[in-house]
Amino acid sequence: DPFDLSVPRGKQDWQASPHAIWYHRTSGIWRSLWLEAVPALHIESLHWTPDLARRLVRAEVRLSARPAD
Repeated sequence: DPFDLSVPRGKQDWQASPHAIWYHRTSGIWRSLWLEAVPALHIESLHWTPDLARRLVRAEVRLSARPAD
């Protein structure tokens, strides 16, 4: 993290000990996470755009590589 005071830092601080809070500072991952094996060709991102007037949905799919023919 940069030491720039204009960057929001949440509960992180530059001082060595807590000084304006009664609880211990925390940082890092705060929700569950896991690793997944994926094939070489996989979906990297998916974006849906609804068109309600035409009753359509547009899907933009970004793949990790160009599919083989």
